[in-house]
Amino acid sequence: MNRRGFLATSIAAAVPARAANRIDWSRISVLTDEVGKTPEEALAFCKQYGLKWVELRGIPGQRKSYFTLEGDELKTAAKQFKDAGLGVSFLNTGMLKFDLPGTVPARKRVETEEQKAARAASAQAQFDRRLDTLRQAITAAKAFNVGIVRVFTFSRVE
Repeated sequence: MNRRGFLATSIAAAVPARAANRIDWSRISVLTDEVGKTPEEALAFCKQYGLKWVELRGIPGQRKSYFTLEGDELKTAAKQFKDAGLGVSFLNTGMLKFDLPGTVPARKRVETEEQKAARAASAQAQFDRRLDTLRQAITAAKAFNVGIVRVFTFSRVE
């Protein structure tokens, strides 16, 4: 084999390897609540751009998260994505996005004692419900056939 043949073979072999590392539309995922004001608009956006993956966070146009859906609502939402040919790459939750009880969070704004007490009570209530919230997220993840669930690690402390 001469040098010219070696180079031609090397370049030909490198093209498929390089293509495997390229990011194309099949590897792009969008947050549904960022691309549509309703679930239907989000699905239409994905279809328009040939997307195959979505991340779920808030339900577009509603004040609830996909991971909080239950029963028939959850089944219907999961079916919508499946029927549209979309996979769910990531299920975003607000789990543990609060102050860990007994810690002092880093705050940039000044709070009154009443505000601090209300925030602490809310954090304690969320902490007490954390295992139920986890079960809810796992149920939703199974329904959406997604293996990745986002969880926070409480508020930053001083």
